Amino acid sequence: MNRILKVKSILFPSLGLICILFSDRVTLLLPYLLGSAMVLVGTLMLVSYFKEKSFLKSRQTN
Repeated sequence: MNRILKVKSILFPSLGLICILFSDRVTLLLPYLLGSAMVLVGTLMLVSYFKEKSFLKSRQTN
C-alpha cells in the first residue's frame, strides 16, 4: 500500500503541473491523461489487494 501512495504522490502533482503549464494542449489530451492515471492507480491497488489477500491466506494456514 505504501508503494501506491508514493506513486500517487508523484503522479498527481506532476499531472497538475502539466495541466497548468500546457493547458492548450492538455484540453486535447486530458481524457487520456486522466484515464491513464486511473488505470495505473487501479491496477496498483488491485495488485496490492491480491498480494495482501494471498499473504493473509498463506499466513492463516500456517
